[in-house]
Amino acid sequence: MDDSLVGMCGGFPFRRQRVFVTSTQTTGAVWNAPIPMTTSPSTLVDSFDPVVAFDNCGRACVLWIERVLNVNCSIFSTTLLSSTSTDKGLTWSTPVAIDSFTSSTDIIEKPQIVAGTGSCDPSVSCILGVTTNLYATWMRQRLLMPAPAFDGQVMAGKTTDAGLTWVGFGITPALPNTPALEYTLYPSVA
Repeated sequence: MDDSLVGMCGGFPFRRQRVFVTSTQTTGAVWNAPIPMTTSPSTLVDSFDPVVAFDNCGRACVLWIERVLNVNCSIFSTTLLSSTSTDKGLTWSTPVAIDSFTSSTDIIEKPQIVAGTGSCDPSVSCILGVTTNLYATWMRQRLLMPAPAFDGQVMAGKTTDAGLTWVGFGITPALPNTPALEYTLYPSVA
């Protein structure tokens, strides 16, 4: 077991939420400078809800949500993004969109990610190309009128390359007329 860790945090520069990733190779004694994960410097982009998991080869995968706002600050689009690190969090791949909406009434919320079971010997499985799958869940919601009610659907995705590519699919039928404050629909994965 090595001493590497990856941490995520949010910040509010220019009154916008941003996601940053940092890493340590010393079990937290010394941390590297935070790396911004937000894909746009625009003050009309919010990034939030970061989560991380490692596959059995030690590759890290971070998921987060970006919401683009119109100039009047209403939601224009929402995207669930993924980025991968193969060097213990020092550098990250170009973000990949897993799911996206372009609508002021559709949102993506509460991503979760977990590693599946894999080889007991990561050094052998990585050499042979057999890696652990990572699984993600998230919530898609559509605002219904009259507000506040939502149709919701729990979504899931799988990656075999630590987040560089994803296969996604809905795992529940749409859940109609869900009250806006109903938090029991937020997914979890284990």
